[in-house]
Amino acid sequence: MFSLSKTSKKHYRNRTCLKYSEQAYQLILALLILLSSSTAMAAQTFDVEGSDLLLGVGSKSKALSGAVSAGVNDIYSVYWNPAGLAELTENQASISGQLNAKMIPVNFAGVALTGEWLRFAGLKSSIALSWITRLHVKATGAYTANDLESVFLRFALPDLPGDFNGTIESKTKDYRLTWAVMPEEDADWSFGVAVSRIDCKTFFCGVTADNPGQYKISTTKASTYAFHVGGKYFYSDDLTFAFNLNDINTKLDVAIKTVYQNGTVQNKVLQTSFPRDLTIGTQWRYSPDMIFSFDYQMMFGNYGNYKMNMQIARAGFEYIGDSLQYRFGLLAPLKIKMGNVSDLSKKAIFPVAPSLGIGWENESIAVDAALYMQLLMSAQRNRPVPGLDISLTSKF
Repeated sequence: MFSLSKTSKKHYRNRTCLKYSEQAYQLILALLILLSSSTAMAAQTFDVEGSDLLLGVGSKSKALSGAVSAGVNDIYSVYWNPAGLAELTENQASISGQLNAKMIPVNFAGVALTGEWLRFAGLKSSIALSWITRLHVKATGAYTANDLESVFLRFALPDLPGDFNGTIESKTKDYRLTWAVMPEEDADWSFGVAVSRIDCKTFFCGVTADNPGQYKISTTKASTYAFHVGGKYFYSDDLTFAFNLNDINTKLDVAIKTVYQNGTVQNKVLQTSFPRDLTIGTQWRYSPDMIFSFDYQMMFGNYGNYKMNMQIARAGFEYIGDSLQYRFGLLAPLKIKMGNVSDLSKKAIFPVAPSLGIGWENESIAVDAALYMQLLMSAQRNRPVPGLDISLTSKF
């Protein structure tokens, strides 16, 4: 009989542990693939929430269908038009969310500061730090390249083929710093800039058209810094014009790790461009208690291998009562095209989608609520799918 030396025993134990670790990993992978395949064989499921679904964040803004680029002047300016932040007269902290959300009940949190310490050279300024949930999506089932769900899911996973069968979950968050200025006296303009740190994580398990015989698990991490600018021109006390340009020359760094059923591991790194997002708008104060607003939004450029062309029209109306503000809005998707896919705006069950809301405020707090149609979910389910948001803002 022979015996192993201490060094040999150590190497033997390491090889044995490595062998068992590989076996355990392969077993876990097989179980995940089995669970994914059984889920994918079931009926399709699709849920999506977040600010990237055309209506943005903030209950007041959603009630006006996002027709706010010229009128927004609170902490939610960080999303709709950074120039509006310069109009703050007090510090603000706010939180907002969807009450009937399945995944992300809170989609915005932020704090904005203004004051004498931010005034210089005859200008007043404000700064803000905010957190925005841009997107959270979960889907299972089989989809083809022309399906509405497939087109949208390729935003979350740029390298995903159009035809696939499996389970996907993706989360995108936006951490944003905003600064805005305007003249202290006789102001007829304001200007704002913002920088975002965007982080996206996506998980996919299933099969794709490019390799239909191999189940795979893909984890995608994507990140970038995005820059946004906005401006307002106060033509008179009653008429304001505005613009807001998002994602200026933005490149998304993407890292994808894929593990195939046969144990093959593939790592892929790529960079994809963001389409630019331009909104122009106006607000008209018809009377002291009636305000009309109109916005036109264009998203254009390339997103990965796809050419984007999106055009959205928005209109809003606000009536300011003695103690409450009443709001109504309309949103019309004029064109939504991605690559060679047919115009997705034709699939909308609402040619014009309505929204409405109510607000109350005093010197220290503001509460706003909005009821609206979730356009993507409504189109996917071919029936109205409402959303209900509430925002709480502290003024200090």
